[in-house]
Amino acid sequence: MNRIDNAPARFCGSTSSKCEKVCVEVKRIFDACIQRRSIENVQLTVCFPQCPRNLVVKCVNSVGKAIISNLSITPIPRSIFSRARFTVTIPIQVVAMDNAGNIVYGTSSYSECKDILLRVPASTALAPIQVDASVSIVGLNNTLSDSVLTTTLCVTIITKVYAKVILSIPSYGYPFIPPCKEFEEDLCSEVFNKPLYPRGDVLFGCDD
Repeated sequence: MNRIDNAPARFCGSTSSKCEKVCVEVKRIFDACIQRRSIENVQLTVCFPQCPRNLVVKCVNSVGKAIISNLSITPIPRSIFSRARFTVTIPIQVVAMDNAGNIVYGTSSYSECKDILLRVPASTALAPIQVDASVSIVGLNNTLSDSVLTTTLCVTIITKVYAKVILSIPSYGYPFIPPCKEFEEDLCSEVFNKPLYPRGDVLFGCDD
């Protein structure tokens, strides 16, 4: 590093605070936005491990990480925003039950095209700018016919613009990690937690 002030292993502030400047590699978020939509009468083709017969859908939700493809970022003249166009594909898990009460898992996916405005840093930097999406999907009013699922999707998409960077930040050392406490069920614990001697400021019949 060229600047001594940002160099690691130099104490910041008073030495009594034990605050040390360290370098960490992180994802720096430059911009983010959230979209929530309800989409009715969506038809999805579901892949089951076996031929579905008389299945009742119990749950529809998203699993795994959304996939972004066909990304195109176009700067808008005289604006701090850029136009980001891409396709987001979301993996979906379908949980169903057959007549025997057995749980059957199926997979599907949902895709939609996005055309949004984001603040994207200049592309002249060596660290590449990336676009990521965190997605949550819940399916309601589900009906299954053969392998076609008709559902109402409640979709939440958080789009982020980020880059992997190295930052110099203040540090107070490594954290103290307490030992794990195993769960123990003791029927007498509530009794043992009561005070051993009566309180003089609480009258009979008025204690908590």
